[in-house]
Amino acid sequence: MLVLFTDFGVAGPYVGQMKAVPTAPIDEPLPGADWPDDLAHVIYIDGYGNAMTGLRSAAIGPQAAVSVAGQRLEHARTFADVPAGRPFWYANSQGLVEIAVNRGNAADTLALAIGSPVAVDDPRNAPIHPRSP
Repeated sequence: MLVLFTDFGVAGPYVGQMKAVPTAPIDEPLPGADWPDDLAHVIYIDGYGNAMTGLRSAAIGPQAAVSVAGQRLEHARTFADVPAGRPFWYANSQGLVEIAVNRGNAADTLALAIGSPVAVDDPRNAPIHPRSP
């Protein structure tokens, strides 16, 4: 439950008890600071067989081609933009590159699994290739 106080008098005695917690400077890097911004692998497959990657779609742009399982996939904005049965990539609601097949199952069609490598050929940027674990 979310409670919003517009009149701090309603909060009663708790307002006076709030204190700033002193913090010490952190001498070590934060956990994950050395992690890559993008992960060029399939990280999740949903119940429809769409394969989510660890690549940010904004980092590559719609002009990029995504290669997976030996196939070069072009970008489509929506499923209806490609013929039935054709694989493509799109920017999902989380802003990640997702591989799909219009009216099909990308995981089955392309033999994808979690961890499958993904490469990106983007004319604007250097190519992205999967890193070895």
